[in-house]
Amino acid sequence: MIDDGSTDNSGDICDQYAIRDKRVRVVHQKNQGQGAARNTGISFAKGNYITFVDSDDKINSDLYSIGINIMESASDIDIYQFPCMKIINGNQDKALYESKKIINGGEQALIEWLNTHAISNYVCNKIFRASYLLKFRFPTNMIFEDRFIMSDILDQCKRIYINDKGMYYYNIHEAQTTQRPRDPFFLSSLIKADLNIVIKIKNYKSLRSHYIERFSYCIYYKKLLENQGQQVNDIVKKEMKGNAPSILTIIHSSSPIGLKVRCFKYILSNLVSNT
Repeated sequence: MIDDGSTDNSGDICDQYAIRDKRVRVVHQKNQGQGAARNTGISFAKGNYITFVDSDDKINSDLYSIGINIMESASDIDIYQFPCMKIINGNQDKALYESKKIINGGEQALIEWLNTHAISNYVCNKIFRASYLLKFRFPTNMIFEDRFIMSDILDQCKRIYINDKGMYYYNIHEAQTTQRPRDPFFLSSLIKADLNIVIKIKNYKSLRSHYIERFSYCIYYKKLLENQGQQVNDIVKKEMKGNAPSILTIIHSSSPIGLKVRCFKYILSNLVSNT
C-alpha cells in the first residue's frame, strides 16, 4: 500500500492493516502523484504478478484468482484484462469489456486498443506478469500516466488475454484529477500522453489515421494552453516538431478533413517560423 503523502489518517489505517496481515506492506512517501506511487509499488513488488487498485475503487473477491490461474497456464500471456464497471458519482454506468479473446502484442494490440477499444487505457483492470512490467516505469508529474505508458506496454508485449469474468469497480467523481478538462496541468498531461502514442504508432501504416488524429489532438491541446497564456514545455514542442506527419502521410490518411487541415496548418506555421 503506497501512502502518497496523505493528509488525513489514511497512513495510520494502512499501518494497522500491515500489523494485522503480514502480506501487507506499507510505504509512506511525500506526495508525488499517481505515476510515482505506481512506480514505488512496482519497485517493492516481489510476486510473479502485478496489478493496481486505486484507493477509491473496489474489486470482486475472486477477481485475481481467475486471472492468475489463466496466466499460470500460459507463459506467453504478459497481460490479463478483466471487465471494468464505471461508478459515476455513486451510480453504475456500464461494464467496459469485450467478449473473451486473446490478442497478439505489437501492431495487433495497438489496433485493438485504438480501433475497437477492446483494450482499455486503464492499468487497474489488468494483471501484468511482473517479469514483463518491471521493464517499464510510469511517467511522473502528470496525469493520464496509464494512457501514456499503455502504448509502450502494448507495443512490446507477447499476448493479451481479455476475459469477461470478474469486475473492477472504477469510481469516478468530480474531485478526481482527470475531471478538469481546461486545467493547464490536465492539458499538458494530455499532450504528453498522446504524443507518446504518436511516437509508437507513426510507423504502422494500419494506424495512419490514428497517427493523424492523435497528432491533431496534441495541436489542439497546445493551442488551448497558449490561449490561456501558458507556455508549452520546450522538450514537448521539439518532440511535436520531430514527430509531425508529412504532407503525403496526411493526404493518404482516411482521417476527417478537419483533422487534416489542423495538421496542415501546424506544418505550414512551422515552415514559416523556420524561414
